[in-house]
Amino acid sequence: FFVLIDTLAPLIKPVTFRAHQKYAANDLLSFEINDDLSGLKSYNGYIDNEWALFEYDKKSNKLTYALDKERLAAGKRHVLEVVVVDERNNIVVYKSDFYY
Repeated sequence: FFVLIDTLAPLIKPVTFRAHQKYAANDLLSFEINDDLSGLKSYNGYIDNEWALFEYDKKSNKLTYALDKERLAAGKRHVLEVVVVDERNNIVVYKSDFYY
């Protein structure tokens, strides 16, 4: 037998999200998130330092956010942050901006 230590952070890969791009109402921002060893513990998304409801599809490992015109001010730059933690508390943060 052998002992395996998980010291690697999960991965976040943009799927439909592109940094500095302009988006419209109801556009989807999606990311693929995964962890090869211990598995995912939690994920959170923030826009302009406020928590945002991202939906996770475990079958495809996709984390998705539909831009909400009621929540976001139009015609300005917004900061997006996605935080993913695995079962061993390894953390990865993806941070970028976009325009809406």
